[in-house]
Amino acid sequence: MLVFKLERERPAHTVVGNLVYYIKERFLRRLDLGSSKDIAVMQLRGGYRTPVHQISYNPAENALLVVNRTSNSENSVYDFYAAVPNPDTTSSSDNDSPDAPESKRSAGLTAVWVARNRFAVFDKTHSLVIKNLKNEVTKKVQIPNCEEIYYAGTGVLLLRDADTVTLFDIQQKRALVHTKFAKCRHVVWSSDMAHVALLSRHQVALCTRKLEPLCTIQETAKIKSGAWDDSGVFIYTTANHIKYAIMSSGDSGIVRTLDVPIYITKVR
Repeated sequence: MLVFKLERERPAHTVVGNLVYYIKERFLRRLDLGSSKDIAVMQLRGGYRTPVHQISYNPAENALLVVNRTSNSENSVYDFYAAVPNPDTTSSSDNDSPDAPESKRSAGLTAVWVARNRFAVFDKTHSLVIKNLKNEVTKKVQIPNCEEIYYAGTGVLLLRDADTVTLFDIQQKRALVHTKFAKCRHVVWSSDMAHVALLSRHQVALCTRKLEPLCTIQETAKIKSGAWDDSGVFIYTTANHIKYAIMSSGDSGIVRTLDVPIYITKVR
């Protein structure tokens, strides 16, 4: 018997301080981890045939990138919202079913912020363009052959190919450093951007910002998610456990067993 997953299980979300922005039922919602208040921020533009792949929020400009990726890369798009509504200044009735603000839709596999007023788009030809807050192309950047891009702070990106992750400087248009890590699926930065966790299906690698490996953990179960705590311990989940990894010693172990898979957004 073959079992097929019909919908993406991983929720599209991003964390800004103690606020978690996430997608649920065609709405962008905001969860305050301090007060546990969960409210709808805005309705998303329609037309998606698959669940949202990822979102990227810019708190400085209150702007949002929503990526919808399809099996046919030709049809993958992102929506750019230049003005995300502030739910704290709207009435409670509006928060129940907020309207969809104006957005601009363009083709692209991935879109991530690289500066306060710039974002990078990785397109179907695996080329990189930099756009401004009007969704206009300001620069085209020649990058090494890669399969995916990830946020890495202001002016830089992580590039992934089949067996390597590379730190790339957009302004200098050159690779800075790289590390061997096969089939990276997710990247998780510490809050101070000093360390990064690279996640593949069955492996976790904890590295410095310059991609110097500190420790690597091999798992038999599929790795689902992870987040750093403030002391430098990486907490992650597999299909059936919450686990920890300590970068200074390389120690790892089980925190608890899970009945169902969970996705960690923040460790407090």
